[in-house]
Amino acid sequence: MNTKLLKQKILDLAIRGKLTQQLKSDGTAKDLLTQISDERRKTRDERKGTRSKKSGVILSEAQSAKSKDLKQIIPLDKNEAPFEIPANWEWVRLGNVCFVTKLAGFEYSDYIVNNLVEDGIPLFKGKNIQDSKLVLQFESYIPENISDSLERSQLRRKCILTPYVGTIGNMAIFDGSFKAHLGSNVGKIEPFNGILEEFLFHFLKSDTGYKQLTKHKKATAQESISIESIRDVFLPLPPLAEQQRIVEKIQEAFAEIDAVEKNKELLKTHIKQTRQKILDLAIHGKLVPQNKSDEPASVLLERITRDNPHYEKLTDVPFEIPDSWEWVKLMNVCEDFIVPQRDKPTEFTGNIPWCRIEDIEGKYLNGSRSHQLVTKELADKMNMHLCPKGTVISACSASIGNQAITTVDCYTNQTFIGIVCNKTLLFNEYLYYFLESQSKKLKEMGKGTTIGYISRKKYEDYAFPLPPLAEQKRIVNKIEEIFASLNEISLHLV
Repeated sequence: MNTKLLKQKILDLAIRGKLTQQLKSDGTAKDLLTQISDERRKTRDERKGTRSKKSGVILSEAQSAKSKDLKQIIPLDKNEAPFEIPANWEWVRLGNVCFVTKLAGFEYSDYIVNNLVEDGIPLFKGKNIQDSKLVLQFESYIPENISDSLERSQLRRKCILTPYVGTIGNMAIFDGSFKAHLGSNVGKIEPFNGILEEFLFHFLKSDTGYKQLTKHKKATAQESISIESIRDVFLPLPPLAEQQRIVEKIQEAFAEIDAVEKNKELLKTHIKQTRQKILDLAIHGKLVPQNKSDEPASVLLERITRDNPHYEKLTDVPFEIPDSWEWVKLMNVCEDFIVPQRDKPTEFTGNIPWCRIEDIEGKYLNGSRSHQLVTKELADKMNMHLCPKGTVISACSASIGNQAITTVDCYTNQTFIGIVCNKTLLFNEYLYYFLESQSKKLKEMGKGTTIGYISRKKYEDYAFPLPPLAEQKRIVNKIEEIFASLNEISLHLV
């Protein structure tokens, strides 16, 4: 389940009036616009009156009338509207129903820049808005004694904060519970009475809202939009009562989705733990039953001791294994341990893949995904060691705990050590899953250097539980059968 896509679908239905029912008792958005126009006129006159008293200028009746005419909100023509909305809704510009502003003028140059302190009234910057939430850890503060004089940047009430440079489209609701100021590159959207901040927030977080917000985006070193472009956003406006129902419906739906998401993450953790448990059962001989007809590992050991007079039986073993298994050193069941050269090839003009950790695709290394190919002549000149097809490569530095099986002849960088199995003793897929079960232990072994490193000697001496060859293959088949089921579950958690 793609929960992000599901949330966007819910927001899309909400802003089109399809998530909740329209009620005649709600009135109309046109009535709401009349109320907002009256509030805007009153607010503007109060501000002009305050400025007039300070300057000694008295507004004339003609000026007041002109202000009244300019304050009437006219809905957008339906031909301009991005899509159809319910009959009792209206399309408006955001700047007509919200006070949209930023830090500017003398406040920015004289106070915000030159008078910051380490304690005082906090300043909201872009980094304080992350993942639709406010991060209340501040770098800069304004002295408390000058805070009240900075009217334009002061946050007096509940509003939406959004960067207009950098992370365009990111935003969060400031609840107005403490004194704060706008920092540079952060805009304030303060709705008039009759517009719920939560409704406006959900609209701007919808795909339509984001497109409206960024329709005038500037192509600069950092993405940016102007305050005017925020004011120009087209907003589908329902009556206040329906705004409230929409917000409640969205929050209810999102809470259910978040619960699913939480359970999904919990299930992912369980799947990961189950994989490790399956591997743990496998190397302890508890995943598949032992078969008496299998040639026991002791017979394999006879071949080892016959062909290798330096063979030493392990006496200090990590855990108990079935009677038909034997503990050996990894070197006793492998033909070669390939340590790559540290130098990178100087040119890539051949046909033999030179591979890195990025080239691993799940369980396998199928070649160089970036088409880095070398010639045999260059490889010989650089004394590079070929990993033949079927080699189990294990990350011995940097990305310790990762391994794969090569499906082609290839060279690798110094990240890996290549382990070539003795095919009469060891199935390479079983070795792969054994090393997967040991990822945590391998990471611990690699500690002690700057980037971590496991030497060839440590791989050679690694204690290895050797099952009969036939049982190795049954174990691999069972692991892959179970993992296929877990993968199927995981696909539905994306």
